[in-house]
Amino acid sequence: MALSSEEEALLAKRARRLKSWPYVGGGLLGLLGACGLWLWVKVPYLINPWALGDAIRGGSLSESTVLLLASMLPVVLLMLLLFAVAVVGLIFAAFANERKLIEMIRRLNTH
Repeated sequence: MALSSEEEALLAKRARRLKSWPYVGGGLLGLLGACGLWLWVKVPYLINPWALGDAIRGGSLSESTVLLLASMLPVVLLMLLLFAVAVVGLIFAAFANERKLIEMIRRLNTH
């Protein structure tokens, strides 16, 4: 069974997108890592629970800031970063499956 020209064009377009994903996904992971590093260095109270603990023990934060930051922000921000990494990882897995399916379609189409 031969594919129509529209189906061939769709396969070609999806194959092109698939080839670019490692670069796009790697760039996204790099940006997430850079964001995490920047937060760790520039705004450590938002991401580094140990720095927040040291500031609380040192008394350098107002009480309202201490209550807010100590209760929520480090854990929430770390979970958001981990969630973003998991989403990008799942996209990598989806594109790996897509690559296999395109290859199977091409093999079946040549017979």
